[in-house]
Amino acid sequence: MAKLKNQGQRPIARRFRTCICLTEQHTGWVVPLAALDCWFSVHTSLRLIQQCRVSYDVDRWLWLAAAGFSGGAGVWSTHFIGMLGYQPVMDLARNATIGFEALHR
Repeated sequence: MAKLKNQGQRPIARRFRTCICLTEQHTGWVVPLAALDCWFSVHTSLRLIQQCRVSYDVDRWLWLAAAGFSGGAGVWSTHFIGMLGYQPVMDLARNATIGFEALHR
């Protein structure tokens, strides 16, 4: 893969690779949807943690577990939504036989 360069002919910093990947290798509607999903899951987790702070005994642990599950599910779903719209630069072929062989090693 060729190095990307800006007008000053210097390599683009690593922090801009994420921006380039989001704008050039993802379908346009996926990034805002993933961001909305991320915001919703973080908001829900923080609300559950607030409830955890005012609860006592076993209820506190249940609210904390719910907050942890909400955060984990949010991270997974944000990643899953992002990967649905990912269009890599090179063609990727998926071979089920090779995949199963890799799992059994």
